[in-house]
Amino acid sequence: MKTSFYLLIFSLLVETVGCAQDLPSDTPTESFPSRLLPSLHPIGNNQELVTSSITYNSSLEPNNWFNTNMGKAELGQISTESNPISMVAFGGGLTAGVMNGGLYREGQQFAYPNLVAHQMGISDFQSPLFSEEEANGTGFLVLNSSKGTPPSWRKVENNLAKEELGNPPSISPFNSLVHNYGVPEGLVDALFVKLGVNNTLKFQPYLWRIIPKEVNREQSMLEFAKDKTPYNFVLYEDYFDGFIRGILNTPGINLYSFYGPASLNTGPSIANDRILGEIFYKGSKGVLFTIPRYQDLAMMRWFPVNSDNQAVKDALKAYKPQFVDDKTKPVYLLPTSNVVKLFQGQSISLTDGDIITAFEESLSDPEWEGGHNSQIRAQAKKHGFALVDLSLIYHKINQGNFLTDDGVKIDGSIYGNFFSSDGIYPGPIGHAVIANEVIKAINKAYSSKIPLINITQFAETIK
Repeated sequence: MKTSFYLLIFSLLVETVGCAQDLPSDTPTESFPSRLLPSLHPIGNNQELVTSSITYNSSLEPNNWFNTNMGKAELGQISTESNPISMVAFGGGLTAGVMNGGLYREGQQFAYPNLVAHQMGISDFQSPLFSEEEANGTGFLVLNSSKGTPPSWRKVENNLAKEELGNPPSISPFNSLVHNYGVPEGLVDALFVKLGVNNTLKFQPYLWRIIPKEVNREQSMLEFAKDKTPYNFVLYEDYFDGFIRGILNTPGINLYSFYGPASLNTGPSIANDRILGEIFYKGSKGVLFTIPRYQDLAMMRWFPVNSDNQAVKDALKAYKPQFVDDKTKPVYLLPTSNVVKLFQGQSISLTDGDIITAFEESLSDPEWEGGHNSQIRAQAKKHGFALVDLSLIYHKINQGNFLTDDGVKIDGSIYGNFFSSDGIYPGPIGHAVIANEVIKAINKAYSSKIPLINITQFAETIK
């Protein structure tokens, strides 16, 4: 009964997060003004599933939570009088606070590094927030309340950040120092790249919000962080953005293997001593993260292969692999234009880029015995870092087996309380769940006593 009551609270919160004022419903999607930066939402520019544009003014109150006095945290081995804690966060979209397929102020405020810093009593932890005037940042998509298969979305287009032409384009910079260096679309490359080496990387517009473009000619992000915000404690989450990009954008996963360090176009792995030594410099302590399996993302349930749609059945039956003799059946349909058209009843021939077969699934599992996650776990153990096992956490959520410490059931379904509308990155409740897992890992590794977030109280405070 208690769990059911809490689920009701969070269902209401999910509705509140998506609450917005609709523009006229007959606004044609073709009239939406285009943006220079590509969408961070996996549905991308498939306008068929974007039904209208809306005006979004957040009704959530993150400052109500951040102004709450949490008491003094005991930081154990992390901090001493002679060496007080100075924390930074490196990572991709999860760390940056990407939410609902966009980077915007509300998502940035609720990003797990900010929540962790608050629980640790770190009052000066700074994220590169968009201004209130540009609060909706890149823009994002809000799920329609009608729960169809596949889902559909509405596009937020008010109070967007200014973009400027370029190769790549740029977006409004943040003109102060930061401690959250999370960069959407970033890989480990984002920490080391300098302007002039390659000027067309997807993460650079977000990197240049944090580091002035002209400074990036001389300093990488890691060099800049060490110079401007020297640190001794690191939250390091990376590789997940590249993994998902590889899954979504690699036609013919069966040509590759995720087992190697640069497979599926994901770039180099962080799981080696040289890279970790450069990040965790001068004996810095911190946290490493495994990456979730894509099978546990809500996005993978948008287009079910067991659909009753006859066009889908016909296309799956007729599918033939293009690149290799893969005799296994498709087990997942990806959010591509072809798949969208299929679910609209059109007759479409599926390509290798539209599906994942059972054989491809076996090639792209970060839980393979010698794969990325096992390497991360080994490095955390070797160096004594705290470990947040996102792979296990997301799997438990997907299986419906995750209860918070205060008894809240976390729902990883499309319309649940964990994921945002992009089906990849969490919403505010999801970030609070991850923040608690970070805190638990830190307390275990460093004998600290950092208080957990009471998820019920958090939800009630911010709404």
